[in-house]
Amino acid sequence: MSEFQYYEFQSINRRLTADDRDYLKTLSSRVRLETHTARFVYSYGDFRGDPLVPLDRCFDMMYYIANYGVRQLAFRLPKGAIDPEALSPYQISQTDAIEVKLTEKSLILNIKLADQEFCTGWIDDEQDALSPLLPLYDDLCNGDFRLVYLASRRLLTCEGSYDPETDKPLDVAMPKGLDNPSPALKNFIDFFEIDMEEILGDTQSV
Repeated sequence: MSEFQYYEFQSINRRLTADDRDYLKTLSSRVRLETHTARFVYSYGDFRGDPLVPLDRCFDMMYYIANYGVRQLAFRLPKGAIDPEALSPYQISQTDAIEVKLTEKSLILNIKLADQEFCTGWIDDEQDALSPLLPLYDDLCNGDFRLVYLASRRLLTCEGSYDPETDKPLDVAMPKGLDNPSPALKNFIDFFEIDMEEILGDTQSV
């Protein structure tokens, strides 16, 4: 199976400036730019540097998928939009699969899970992957952490991201509303292949 990687970045309320576009072209001569979006596709090679850097500089959300079993969704929120401590219960031990990072102006929530179940063939890089997930940005800003809870629960089943012998398990109650997910949250569930039947079998709630 050939290696395939796809990155999509999107700004929600701000158009890319000429400086943004010039900067993004330095990352790849094949970047596909639109007014609010940048896409990078690799069938060999990889992204130049840390993709969270252009996220912090130019965008609000980032989507990444690799056909060898890695999926990632990252958010850049204004510093102060969320108390970082409110997200700490969802970070399992020392794993960096769910990472909260503070930059000069931003809080970045980075969810990156690796699992053999994510392995797939060629991916449709013409799809608009991020648009169905954009409402999750406002959900986070409004204190709705269901997606982070679900990512943490999914992490517990990821052999490539979680070691049950060394990593402390998730210790947080199930949030309300998981039985009635929004369309955006349903897309998040599908993207990370989350088993909702198993999760909803947990009767603990707040």
